[in-house]
Amino acid sequence: MKQFLNRYWFLILLAFGATFLVLVKKFFQINPFPVVVSLNPSSGEIEGSLEVVEINFQELVNFSPKDFSLVALPSLQFNLEIKENKLLATPRDKFLFEEKYIFELRYKNQPLYSWSYFFVPPPVSELEKEQGYGQGSPKAVEEIKKQTKEEYPLIKYMPRETDNYYLNYTKPLTLGIRAKKGTKEEVRREAQLWLEEIGIGADSHEFVWLE
Repeated sequence: MKQFLNRYWFLILLAFGATFLVLVKKFFQINPFPVVVSLNPSSGEIEGSLEVVEINFQELVNFSPKDFSLVALPSLQFNLEIKENKLLATPRDKFLFEEKYIFELRYKNQPLYSWSYFFVPPPVSELEKEQGYGQGSPKAVEEIKKQTKEEYPLIKYMPRETDNYYLNYTKPLTLGIRAKKGTKEEVRREAQLWLEEIGIGADSHEFVWLE
């Protein structure tokens, strides 16, 4: 009887210890990558200028602004600052109207989150209309859209990420590619097959390797 009781209490203590270790591990476990939950303003069309981009995270405990970088296409520079669970990205340069910008947030040089903005000028006031404000080429928007389609025909697909590779524009008709699985030649061929499948053509773009 005594031996049975000893085994019984031993099993209870063992179960309690295992549960305690699981709870401690869950409580102290730190996600190696921060998790983006929202963006302000959200991806899409922006009317007028933009002073700051707010990137909201699940939590930003133990993370530093130095761990992050924000890459823009066309190129822009940003000042990054952390406030509570937000990463504030303040542009150093002015955005151009009628221009689409693609952004990629990186954490320790690893892709973390991507989005895009298309900037349009604010509505013209009646006074500005009377003064002849904004009288330029009536075909300007169409020309810009045509140029974007010619230089970035895959813009609506970017960035593209599969189990084997990551793909994004680095400049007009040039795709940066990063191999995740397989050799570079295998990954390159897979990306070229995808270009053929969507009707763009395997030789339509130049490929450059991303680190």
